[in-house]
Amino acid sequence: MKELQLKIDSFGRVLIPQEIRGNLGLVSGSTLSLKEEGGKITLSPVPVEEHSLFKKKNQVLIYTGKLEGKKVFEDWESKIQEELNKKHWGL
Repeated sequence: MKELQLKIDSFGRVLIPQEIRGNLGLVSGSTLSLKEEGGKITLSPVPVEEHSLFKKKNQVLIYTGKLEGKKVFEDWESKIQEELNKKHWGL
């Protein structure tokens, strides 16, 4: 296991080196789980759920669900917001 020292910027962010992001398949928008325990911080990739309404292709989210009824766009927008809240905020 490689150990690195990273600096926290003024916004509280750290940069994960490109090699490590590549090894773990992390791209912009990937979700990480943060665990703080015993004075240590652990970051782990959160796998994309197979039943997700969205699939990532070439760094673009593709909607894969089915929409029915007259309010297609409103339903679609609601489903997108729900899925994004789940992925990014755990709601």
